[in-house]
Amino acid sequence: PSMSLLAKIVFSLIASINADSAVIWNSVEDGVSIESPDQSCLLKKAYNIEGTAERDYLKILPNTWHSGSIKFGCFKKTDGVCSYTCKINGNRPNMGEFEYLVFQARTYNFIPGTSCEPKVRMKGGPHPRHYSNTITLKDDYVDYGVLDSTEWRNVVIPTQDFTTAAWTDLDQVMRMDFLTCGSGFSGYRYELRGIEVTDDPPPLLPPLGGGGGDDPTSSPTNSPTLSPTSSPTATPSQSPNTSAPLPDLIVYSSIQDGYSLESSSQSCLFDDSAEQQPGFPDFIRVVTDSWSSGGLSFGCLASDASNNCIHTCFNDGVRPDFSPYEYLTFRARLTNINQLEESCLPRVRLHSGTTQSNTIVIEGNYVDQGTLVSDEWRQVVIPTGDLKNIFWDLQATKNIRFLSCGTGFAKQPIYEVTAVVFTNNPPDLISLPPSSAPSIRVTAAPSEATHRLYNRDWWPVIDTSGPSFLVAENNMWPQIPGDASDYEYSVLIPIGSVVNYSKLQSSTIFDKVVVEGTLLITNELYNDVSLTVGTMLVEPSGNLTIKSEDPYGIEIIFDGALDEVKDPTETMNGLVSLGGTVLIDGTTGCSKAEEIGLAIAGDSTIFLQGSNPYNCWKAGDELILPDTQSGLDAAHWAFVPNRYNPSVSQMETVKIQSMSLNGPYTEVTLEQPLGYSHKTGAHAAHITRSIVLRKGTSSVDGAHILHTGTGSFDVYHTRIQDMGRSTTDQFNSTILEDSGLQLADGLAKMDVSKDGSNQIARYALHAHHSLVPMEFKGNVVMNSPRFGIVAHNSRVQVVDNIIVAADGTGILLEDGTETGDVKNNLIIGNGGGTGKGDQFFTTSNGTDFGQGGFGIWSRTIYSAIEENIAEGVFGMAPYAYFVHINFMKDRTVPDVEGTPEALVGKTRVEVESELNDYLTLQSYGSFKGNSAFGSWRSALSMTYWFGTSAPGGHVVEDFVATALTSSGNGMSFSFSSTHTLQGGSFTANEMDNTIVGISCGNGNLNMNDTDYTFNNVAMLYDGCLAE
Repeated sequence: PSMSLLAKIVFSLIASINADSAVIWNSVEDGVSIESPDQSCLLKKAYNIEGTAERDYLKILPNTWHSGSIKFGCFKKTDGVCSYTCKINGNRPNMGEFEYLVFQARTYNFIPGTSCEPKVRMKGGPHPRHYSNTITLKDDYVDYGVLDSTEWRNVVIPTQDFTTAAWTDLDQVMRMDFLTCGSGFSGYRYELRGIEVTDDPPPLLPPLGGGGGDDPTSSPTNSPTLSPTSSPTATPSQSPNTSAPLPDLIVYSSIQDGYSLESSSQSCLFDDSAEQQPGFPDFIRVVTDSWSSGGLSFGCLASDASNNCIHTCFNDGVRPDFSPYEYLTFRARLTNINQLEESCLPRVRLHSGTTQSNTIVIEGNYVDQGTLVSDEWRQVVIPTGDLKNIFWDLQATKNIRFLSCGTGFAKQPIYEVTAVVFTNNPPDLISLPPSSAPSIRVTAAPSEATHRLYNRDWWPVIDTSGPSFLVAENNMWPQIPGDASDYEYSVLIPIGSVVNYSKLQSSTIFDKVVVEGTLLITNELYNDVSLTVGTMLVEPSGNLTIKSEDPYGIEIIFDGALDEVKDPTETMNGLVSLGGTVLIDGTTGCSKAEEIGLAIAGDSTIFLQGSNPYNCWKAGDELILPDTQSGLDAAHWAFVPNRYNPSVSQMETVKIQSMSLNGPYTEVTLEQPLGYSHKTGAHAAHITRSIVLRKGTSSVDGAHILHTGTGSFDVYHTRIQDMGRSTTDQFNSTILEDSGLQLADGLAKMDVSKDGSNQIARYALHAHHSLVPMEFKGNVVMNSPRFGIVAHNSRVQVVDNIIVAADGTGILLEDGTETGDVKNNLIIGNGGGTGKGDQFFTTSNGTDFGQGGFGIWSRTIYSAIEENIAEGVFGMAPYAYFVHINFMKDRTVPDVEGTPEALVGKTRVEVESELNDYLTLQSYGSFKGNSAFGSWRSALSMTYWFGTSAPGGHVVEDFVATALTSSGNGMSFSFSSTHTLQGGSFTANEMDNTIVGISCGNGNLNMNDTDYTFNNVAMLYDGCLAE
């Protein structure tokens, strides 16, 4: 019999290491990639230290949230070849082929007998990934039974002790983690060297007393399966660490601190709202408004062509690390405090470029006498622990900002600030009884919290301990009571459980399925599988795999109602991954679409080019044929939605009855005759997939799919139907505000400050501030009320998908910081959307866009948009760029694996500066080989393209479009600079038309188009400067 699908998921082979030992880390060269010393093979709080009087070593400085790690494998490929390799030629190693992990270690400030002891573990294995057992570095694993800060001691761990029931072979190790102690501990660290796996370990010295070392009373625990007992080979003792106290770090004390190191004409202040004032003392004045805050910037703000910093702000151009300091102190006054509304409070926050600190309200225990005043300087002391959060510990700080109160306030704070210092010796504050020195204020029980913070956003707290949650036990899906009603029960897959769901259909509709362990939804029993649920929530510890086995299918139906009390911002209903590990993998197809040869209304047969349909598709499969009617007046002001909308669309869905080869064609017999004719040159799209995720027909509210944060999230060959909740109406989001109840970090009791009617960010398939590379490939996304596929401040490969009838935009790149490829997709428009472009962009502060009716809409210039096809009817344009710099000046490219290093952590302004104003579309992205066939206002809309010194400007390559309308534009350019059209053609299909080849508005565009062909257009240019 063939291997079961479950076995296929959890088993794979890689080349083994044929040696008695293999080095993991022995020198600083082992901490960087094989290709470049600029590519680190260390993660989070791990650092290479080059030895002087002693050997190189690895330093691990954990904080509350981050451990330090060594990573393995290939982290970037160029033309299919690994170009970022960490060990074993890009393969992830099989540690289980060796008997021992060995290294030498020194540790500092761990506390024996508590939860803060040095520990190590591994992560890896085939999907779904696993963690190994965690090994505490003491007793029979260590010289003398305990590690010490004064000397290097040997560590020997049998690899068998790392293995678990789910990960028995330690194959495909992704990383090795030296673990944090979590909250409540600080100042501890690891120092490590000579890390290797081997079959020939060094001997260890036996424990001293009952446990040896610094704790002779402790008893041996956590014994390994095989204990080395011979004499150790310990190195001579090293002198104790006697480092001097950390000196104060003065950030601002005088006007000179507000200028760059190079010139007093270069400001280091953040935003135009900040200015310096001379006096006794000198100070910074920040005049905020509804949209702008101000403060100080750090690091290198501009570089020359040789990448030498020419605008240096503090610390020699390196963004400072404030994490070692215990306090941020400064003196401040609030000059207009008597004019501010009671709820408009002074606040301060730090930013890294990719994330931000907690926001601190400058009042109470943080400031002299509990409040700032207008007429005297008052001391402010903020523990850095209050600024740090689970996402950032104040390393590589980009700026410090004194914040506005936002919209809705007539007056905004005016700050005056001086003597900004990071220190471990804070000044005393003048307190008002019963106030005390600043401290972390946690007073309420966690049960008071309504929301929890994860990766920038607040998510409702879900209590999985109540009676409505059925817990999976013994790795089995829980039994459902026979009298259960729909939505009465939810299911929890707890940490450590591995549950395989392979039912034909559960007998009830679940309210929620919360995945903290591993859930596999498969055709393991060789039958179709179905599950109906309101919300599937994958937690950071969770693994969800949905994988089909041909010829069987899997259907996940999302059917539920929103809880506007517990979840006012509508985060639930659908599939939501908060840093979980998710793989959705349908059966691979060999053809997503084929060109129409003949398709005549009333006929029951269509002819498609080539033999692919005959070889790849089967009877019962569904196809979609685009609307290809001719003569629509696309330039009319009411084209969409008044003159054309989905109710008059000629797009149609058909089902295959049989197929045969007929000369150069595949003849496809349909179950029903065609309602409309479809022109040669358009494509028949194959929309049948073995996995279907859809909104239930009876669902009270819409459902969405979203991933944010870490983990992984990849979707392949899946049909996503009727998903998404945000509509093409203007966004009107419900807004939460903290009630002020003091809770632990990451928890809050939230109140609704504004009720909304159209919540942003609830889309069909959405990467939302994802911190890991993702891939959406081979999917069908149908009938979305706003957007089909969205990459928001994320790196997503969007490849080989079919997007059908998305009302606003088929594929949207939202923030201008996206870097993934968009290639070989087919977008079929159905006349949805407002037909009015991006009219809400300015009034929404740059958060409302893409609702007009587009195929692909991009705000980023860092993605390769290539070889896509757009067909049918679009209210605005099959392709559009809208690269307005307003409202994105401070948005930086996230540090996601595979992102070009030159972009990471930088704004577009910073990238332009580093390229000396030579940044173009083709610098990091491209628009190449795309085509359009159908009806629209403009085939390509280019808006707010910035100037560049690069010859030829921004290049559009090999763009081919055929317009079926009687009016409209081939391409339109608004507020844009120099472009070059390189190859390609535009054809107006209607002989009697008023189509303009290139329309230019509100800008002096220089257009180089000598290599581009226009056919049958009524007017070549309108408002352009052609070269």
